[in-house]
Amino acid sequence: MITRLSIPRLRRTTLLLLMPFLGVLLACAMQRDVGVVSGPRWACPSPQPLPYGAAGPLRFDGCCCDEDCTDTDGDGVDDDCTCVDDTCEACRYLIWEQEYPDAPDAPPFPSPTPYAMHGLSYVFGQRVEIAPLHVLVTAHAGPTAPTSLPRDHPAQVQVIDITWYNETGSPIPIDYATRVRVRSVKQPDGAVASSDQWGVTGEALRLAGMTDLPDAIPTGESTISVPVMAIAGTPDVVEIDVAAVRGSGSDLRGAPSLSAAQIDTLLADYGSPAAGTGAIWVEMGLRYGIDPVFGLAFFNKENSLATDGAHSAMTYNIGNIVCAGYPTCRGRWRAYASWRTGIEDWFRLIKTSYIDRRGLTTVEQIVPVYAPAFENDVTRYIDRVNRVVALWRGETGSVARGNLRAPGPTTMTVQWRNAGLQIPGADPCGDAGALTTWGDDGWGSAARPDLAAPDGAHRVVQIALNQVGTPYVFGATNPPAAFDCSLLMQWSYAQIGISIPRTTFTQWPALMPVTQQQIQPGDMVYFAPPGSAQTTHVGMLVGDLDGDGTWDLVHAANPSLGVRIEHNIFALSFYSGPSCRLCILGFRSART
Repeated sequence: MITRLSIPRLRRTTLLLLMPFLGVLLACAMQRDVGVVSGPRWACPSPQPLPYGAAGPLRFDGCCCDEDCTDTDGDGVDDDCTCVDDTCEACRYLIWEQEYPDAPDAPPFPSPTPYAMHGLSYVFGQRVEIAPLHVLVTAHAGPTAPTSLPRDHPAQVQVIDITWYNETGSPIPIDYATRVRVRSVKQPDGAVASSDQWGVTGEALRLAGMTDLPDAIPTGESTISVPVMAIAGTPDVVEIDVAAVRGSGSDLRGAPSLSAAQIDTLLADYGSPAAGTGAIWVEMGLRYGIDPVFGLAFFNKENSLATDGAHSAMTYNIGNIVCAGYPTCRGRWRAYASWRTGIEDWFRLIKTSYIDRRGLTTVEQIVPVYAPAFENDVTRYIDRVNRVVALWRGETGSVARGNLRAPGPTTMTVQWRNAGLQIPGADPCGDAGALTTWGDDGWGSAARPDLAAPDGAHRVVQIALNQVGTPYVFGATNPPAAFDCSLLMQWSYAQIGISIPRTTFTQWPALMPVTQQQIQPGDMVYFAPPGSAQTTHVGMLVGDLDGDGTWDLVHAANPSLGVRIEHNIFALSFYSGPSCRLCILGFRSART
């Protein structure tokens, strides 16, 4: 469930949890970037609270403390369950975890799909979480300008209205002139024009009656109007650039500092049977907001990455999590069906039991509870984890198995468009968006805050990726509010000044043929029904997004799925192989 929570209460309850971010965020002041640690997402607060306690759902099947609950007030109902092993979650959701306005920040009930969404594309009025911030964007036409833009377009100030919710307790630097822009404008005749040059100018400030813009996002809730010089019309799409902030020091929270391929290399180098799970570690790190390098370090400390012949190789238990009522166990330890299940349970445990419930966020805070002194040397444990994290991040110089850290902070572009929100299967939402945390289910594809466009790709790749989550409408004529497959290609290339035909039938013969050995990010894959030479579908190759060494594709799939990413496109039986249902016909390039 998603909770509505007043800003003053949220500020008090989250301030301590977010304090470790401040040094990282303020360190970005010279770059003047808005620093974020997770991909953008949105959720509609659900209208009714779920029950709690004995009447509500268990936190997980086979609750760990069925035998340890007591009825202290004599009402015949067991009260709050406390497990014998304090590292386990409480059996039942508690009263303060309900969806009530005065509830403190706490582990939430799962969000009711499809009232949550991920991605880089939203609509005016949606309040989006880009942790540690929330941001709501709208825009309107401002005063006309006496000058004209190139091609004699009449100029007009477009005003971007931004409401920030900064609960970190400290201002966050931002350069509005370089990070905020109007991407497209609907002209009076209905045509939509786009440019990446419509930003803040001195003339726009003057016409809006302003002299300058602030250089930081203040704490709490704040609103700012950003004047942008563009062509005359109505603002259609607004963009804000944000920079990924990687984890720092011993704080577990942050974007992945290692890619999936780097994790696979590390595990293989150590001879771990978990080699090949790199994509799972990155996925869970993004889902729970924890840098997976710490999970690997705990895995290494607890059982040497499962290379020591211990139970973890058979139970997939990366962190020696005790059974404590878990449905399947092997002796004292939980036993999982796969590495994915075991890895996710560790991330879930750290997020819910340590970060959310206890406010413990660093190695120094977590280890004394996770590995108590009565059976561990806590000081040595902390030192071992921190040393390994620094080594694998490449922070200790050129050391064997070190220097794995991915490149420095990268930028992603979040878009808001002038359109209505339509989520498949969902009723209209009467709220701008949740301000508290929620479960990570939902509609759309999660954006990678630590991922730039693939090496060698033109900006067209990021433009296409920014449309993930946008609805599919066959024959659409109003991009970027909606796309069909070929319009996504045409519109994306138009943003960088390259004109290609509108339909798959006209694109296929007009563009430059390339072989699979010649393809590059930004090139297009065309598809046809089995046995047909007539193309009916197209998508854009975007390189290797998840670090597994294979090609990924973004496309406007169909009305049910909208614009989405397909990973390892050449291995998907739907598109490739003898049983394909929409088969790869060939490749085309708009490279000049």
